[in-house]
Amino acid sequence: MITEIGKSLVFYLKYYPEMTRLFEKGLAIPGIAPRADPDLAKKIQDVGNAAWDEAADLLGKCTSDLMDRLQSSNLVRLKPQKRNTIRKNWGVEIDVWPIKAREPKRVTRQIGIHLKREGLVPWIWSRGGLAIEEKIMGCFGRRVNCYGSAKFPEWPGGAVSLETIRVPWEECAEDFTLSAGGVIAQTRKVCEAINPAFIGKFLALGL
Repeated sequence: MITEIGKSLVFYLKYYPEMTRLFEKGLAIPGIAPRADPDLAKKIQDVGNAAWDEAADLLGKCTSDLMDRLQSSNLVRLKPQKRNTIRKNWGVEIDVWPIKAREPKRVTRQIGIHLKREGLVPWIWSRGGLAIEEKIMGCFGRRVNCYGSAKFPEWPGGAVSLETIRVPWEECAEDFTLSAGGVIAQTRKVCEAINPAFIGKFLALGL
């Protein structure tokens, strides 16, 4: 059981713009001279790779209850992504389709969670573009807070997100220690809205 969010991941979130530029894009930051620290490139790679591993671990813990619930519902088949894709995308994307149907040649529905600097974002997606988002939101109970793709402009039409669960990286200790228990518990609580009743309605939507 994860008791802490990995220190490399907390560091990455705290210095997200810098780490994105240095690790993901391989660009320099003005004012930082690589020659002043010959091992800087290796340190960046080590922290970045560790952060990606820790992000995948955290996402796995946050989605384990959801996966168990969906599998035991006897309503859907699931096709999770490989770990390396989860690491790279900081997100779990699960293809879903009715249990008695063949796996579709093209992805038609997905459920997942992405980790952003703002926090963990559970979501649901279906083919159908903007027109289907209201239908998806209507599958949830009245007390469930959900939002269309306009909340995240980079997301495609047909995506509906639930509440964002904050990862309080700014509150970490000086050694970047941060408890994971509350974040995992909150994420699992929000994801309880993706229950068999919702899944039945979601699968019944016309595509």
